[in-house]
Amino acid sequence: MNDSLRGNDQKLPKHVADSISAMARLHSDHQPKRGTLQRWVENTTAMLGRPTFTIVLSGAVSAWIGGNLVLQALGRQAPDPPPFALMSCLVSLAALYMSGLILATQRREVHSTTRREQLILELSIRTEQKVTKLIELVEKLRQDHPDIADRIDADAQEMTSSVDLHDVLDAINTSHSVTEE
Repeated sequence: MNDSLRGNDQKLPKHVADSISAMARLHSDHQPKRGTLQRWVENTTAMLGRPTFTIVLSGAVSAWIGGNLVLQALGRQAPDPPPFALMSCLVSLAALYMSGLILATQRREVHSTTRREQLILELSIRTEQKVTKLIELVEKLRQDHPDIADRIDADAQEMTSSVDLHDVLDAINTSHSVTEE
């Protein structure tokens, strides 16, 4: 399963290789759900976001303007004379399509981010429960062990109680509303 990640020289510890494998599975489970159209939209948006596209677009606009001005200077009929109304319409139409592509890509990314945040929250809650249980067990072991002097550890006792998530959320909301005022 994760032996390919560890390699022959065993550079990665098993728990790290396991974590990487789990992340790769999550990623690969999510990727096939993209349809052909969604992949095309994402690839097109990625292409539009590259500096090369901006350079090519600037070159095309300059050539359009320059070509029309040269034709006009030679006394010939320019297909789109100044103020370049046709070019303005084409650029506006392209901007409309680009906006749609960007929104479609962002919508999918928001969905993916929401799923990741939910997973992180669930793992954090489970980790908090496990740590609370471990602290409780260590405290009981300390109290039950005859060679360890019994003492009261207020911090450890407080940490053995589970956290009410609604109380945490209320406290976060309260602290944020205080700092925003």
